[in-house]
This record gives sequence, C-alpha cells and structure tokens, in this order.
Amino acid sequence: MISKRSLLTFVKQLFIPLTLGLAVLYVLAQANPLAGLPGLDSGNYLYVARQLLKGKLLYVDVWNHKTFAGYYLDAFGLLLSNGNRWGIWLIEFVFL
Repeated sequence: MISKRSLLTFVKQLFIPLTLGLAVLYVLAQANPLAGLPGLDSGNYLYVARQLLKGKLLYVDVWNHKTFAGYYLDAFGLLLSNGNRWGIWLIEFVFL
C-alpha cells in the first residue's frame, strides 16, 4: 500500500519538473522561427544583426535608437546557425 507521504513525494518529484518543462516549451513554441515571420521589433533586430554580419557599423551604417547588446546577441545567433533564426532561438532557450 502506498502511503500519503510517498505519494506526495512522488507528485512533487514529477509534477514540478513537468510543469516547468511544459512552461518552457510553451514559451519557446511562441518563439519558433518556423511558426511565422518576425514582428516589427524583432524583425528590426534581425535586420540590423544581418547588416552587422555583412560588415556594416552599428549607429553609422545602420541606426536605431535601441541599445547595442540585442543587436550583437542576434548577430551571434545568426552566426551560430549560418544566417538562420534557429541560432537566435537557441540563445533565447539558453537565457530562459
């Protein structure tokens, strides 16, 4: 017979990681590059990151009023995946 304590321990060990895993999958499914086109803001970051990989200078050749860190993170993600958005998705996964 299973005691209440062992059942509660089993539920904690199974339920919490399962819930966190489902939450992570839900968030990452929304960022899936195959799901659709990037929005206005993320598309801008993607465009500037691609220009940086082509050798353009940030705030000289391509300009936006936002901080530089996001552009370089996206450029690194594009570099990881040979210009594909899956590299950016991987960075989002790591930071999540």
